[in-house]
Amino acid sequence: MGPDVAVLDTKEGVTMSDLPKDGEGEKAPANDAMTLEQVTEMLKGLAPKVAELTAAFAAMGKPAEPKVEIEDAPKDIPPAAMDAAINKVLAQIGQRDELAQQLSQHIGVFDHKAMSLEQVVNYGCEKLNLRKDAGVLEGYLKAAPRPAQDRAVSFVSAADAATGADPIAAYLGGK
Repeated sequence: MGPDVAVLDTKEGVTMSDLPKDGEGEKAPANDAMTLEQVTEMLKGLAPKVAELTAAFAAMGKPAEPKVEIEDAPKDIPPAAMDAAINKVLAQIGQRDELAQQLSQHIGVFDHKAMSLEQVVNYGCEKLNLRKDAGVLEGYLKAAPRPAQDRAVSFVSAADAATGADPIAAYLGGK
């Protein structure tokens, strides 16, 4: 072994010769060995504390589940009225999503899932520097053309940009 390994051989009084070799069991340090009688006495001293802790845990029982009070829907509202209210909310969600899609063409994509329709209107007006009014925003979105970056773009390959004959064919043809 080289000098680097020799430095690592000794740490806190343990040397390589103290470690078990192949086929040998682990060597227990002589000063930490306990007799069976000592272990029995130690366990007898711990038994009352274990019993006390066990009783304390048993007295605690299961943790109480939190009481969550959920208000039930009033029983006197007809189902048709509840359906109408649900349909109204779903219609507002649809309007909000459509408005957010239209706004994203002008101001970029934004997270609108946690916003109400009114909040989306206010956000759009703020980004477009408009007066905070749904009618003003709607008029702007109908009148303003979509930004140029969203219009159809035709792509041209750089290889197509060369004018004239194919340079390889011209070279091979002796031109």
